[in-house]
Amino acid sequence: LIMCQWAKHLGANVIAVVSTEAKAQLALAHGAAHAVVEAAILVTRLHLPEAADPGPALRGLEPLVSKTGGPREHEAFAVLCRTAAARWRPDCGASAAAGPRL
Repeated sequence: LIMCQWAKHLGANVIAVVSTEAKAQLALAHGAAHAVVEAAILVTRLHLPEAADPGPALRGLEPLVSKTGGPREHEAFAVLCRTAAARWRPDCGASAAAGPRL
């Protein structure tokens, strides 16, 4: 977090990669201009035998994306949701199949 503050002070456009909404809010509060949640990593690992159902995690990220994301982030999140629904079993979640409710 101190690095976020220091980099922002030096004029950098800080992008934090985080694993939860709480960590995203913390990074944003400490100077990050953007917070990227690791949803893309979750979706790219669906082919692995130990992969977990991505639906709950993606639904949990919807509020974060809708509150802090712009049109490009909304579009990217919709792609992640559709990809998760296509690669996972059909009960991945209604919101994932149709894209996020943004």
